[in-house]
Amino acid sequence: MEPHFNGPEYQPELDFTRLTGQIKRIYNLMEDRVWRTLGEIETGTGDPQSSISAQLRHLRKPRFGSHAVHKRRRGHGKQGLFEYSLHKKGCFCSLCGATNMPEKKPLSYEEIRNQTTEEWLADYDSSES
Repeated sequence: MEPHFNGPEYQPELDFTRLTGQIKRIYNLMEDRVWRTLGEIETGTGDPQSSISAQLRHLRKPRFGSHAVHKRRRGHGKQGLFEYSLHKKGCFCSLCGATNMPEKKPLSYEEIRNQTTEEWLADYDSSES
């Protein structure tokens, strides 16, 4: 799915390539589910922290994949330093639980019976991730 940006100042001819590059760099860095601060993400991608924060919010939206972006404090609570971890839609770890599962209609007996082995395996593999 191609990213769909919007907003009052958004001009596709000026912003689409830049924003698409940002969200892809951030996603590629964060898909390993490692906890990182905005500063660490900035070091890894070269993108400014304010843009990273905006792109992490975008990654939660359906049009950008409905991923879970977890946030927690790092260090002393009064310091105000937070770290983030990206979990792909469908993750069923202890942080995501059932809230990040993709919505899926159960197959009927007839649909299951008519599936090829490849279709069944693909469906099974996607439910395990």
